[in-house]
Amino acid sequence: MERYEYLYELNSDELVKLIEDMLDFEEVAEAFNILESRNPNKALEKGKQIIEFDRGDEYLQATIWDIMFYENRKEMIDAVDRRKNTIGKTLLDDIIIDLTNYKTNVHIKFLKKIENAYMSVKFGETEDMRCDYSKFVDMYLNV
Repeated sequence: MERYEYLYELNSDELVKLIEDMLDFEEVAEAFNILESRNPNKALEKGKQIIEFDRGDEYLQATIWDIMFYENRKEMIDAVDRRKNTIGKTLLDDIIIDLTNYKTNVHIKFLKKIENAYMSVKFGETEDMRCDYSKFVDMYLNV
């Protein structure tokens, strides 16, 4: 994003500080993407914190999930599992999509957490979710 070109001039510590400050979620997402390419371990640490402690909004969290899930499935699933707050619809949608597209070993407690989160989405609001919940259920819950 042209708007955030200045972020490429920042070092990893400055990116981390910007991410922790959470002043502009789009800026944070771009800074996170840069940090992930420079220092994947630090990005994983920050990403897990964002997911687990419900930092930012659900769109930022979904972006973090998307950036980190493929290479760090277990860690990201664990972050969601430790999460105390409700999983936002956008993050939930991405979790279900990724777990459906990339069969992953998860325990039943985690699956029940995802099921409960999906069931708590307000009636009529699941239509705009991109996930195929019935396929997810068939893969994980109807076995």
